[in-house]
Amino acid sequence: MQLKKNKVHRVGAIALALFGVLIVSSLESCINRPPSSCAYRSRCVNDHAVKECMSDDHGGVSETVFQCPEHFVCANGGCQPTLGYCGYSSRCVGNAVQTCTDAAQAGQPVTETLSECGQAFLCVQATCQAINSIEEVCLVTPEGPWAACRGSGCAVCAEKVEGYPLYFRRRPGCIPNTTCNGEYFSCRTGCTQPTSDDRCAPPAADGWAGCFGDSCAVCSELVADFPNYWKNHPWCIENTQCSGAHTTCTSGCPAPTDDDR
Repeated sequence: MQLKKNKVHRVGAIALALFGVLIVSSLESCINRPPSSCAYRSRCVNDHAVKECMSDDHGGVSETVFQCPEHFVCANGGCQPTLGYCGYSSRCVGNAVQTCTDAAQAGQPVTETLSECGQAFLCVQATCQAINSIEEVCLVTPEGPWAACRGSGCAVCAEKVEGYPLYFRRRPGCIPNTTCNGEYFSCRTGCTQPTSDDRCAPPAADGWAGCFGDSCAVCSELVADFPNYWKNHPWCIENTQCSGAHTTCTSGCPAPTDDDR
C-alpha cells in the first residue's frame, strides 16, 4: 500500500514538473516573440546613418538603415544638411514654392526664397500648377507602390501617417481619409510614404510656449487676432484642441507679431 502511494506521489510530481516546463516555455515564447509595432520611427545610428522602423499590415515590423548623403549629418532621427548646404533645390511649402541656394562658403547661411502660388494655382512637385481641383492634381500621377490609401489614390489613410503632422502640408494634392477601417490600396505617386521631413522640428531652447501636442502644432486661440500667421509660417499647423495647455514650439513657429495681422 505504501509503495502504491509513493508511486502516485512520484507520478504527480512528474506531472507537476512537466506542467511547470510548459508554463515557462509559454512565457518565454511570449517574451521572445517578435515585436508587432515599432518602438520608434527613426533614430540616428551614428553621425551619418539613420535607422527607420515601419510596421506592416500583418503585425510585423521591418527596420532599414540608410546612409545620409554628402553634406548631411544625422540629427533628431533624420538626415539634416550641414550649415551652408540646402539639402534641396525647390519644394512646396504650403501653397508656395521655396527655393534654396547653397552658401558660397561652407558654414555660412544658405539663401532661401518663398514664392506664393496664386489663388487658381496649387503647388505640386515644387511648381505652381494651374488646376481647378486638388483631387485632379493627384489623379494626374500614376499609381505608386505604397498601399496606404482607400477610395482614391489621393485619400491617404490617416493612421498611416500618424506622427507625421506635416505630411499633408507638404503634399497638398493628398487628402486625409479617417474611414479606411484597416483596408489599404495603392496611392498615387504624388502621395508618397512619410519621411522624417514630415515631422515637426524639435522645440527651440528659447521657443514660444504656444503649441500643444507637437512642437509645430500652434494653439489657434493664441493667434486668433493674427490672420496672416499661417501664411507667414507655413510649417506650422493649427491646433484647435489645446484647451489652455501650452508647450514650447519649434523656432519656425514663433510668437505672432504685427506682421501677422
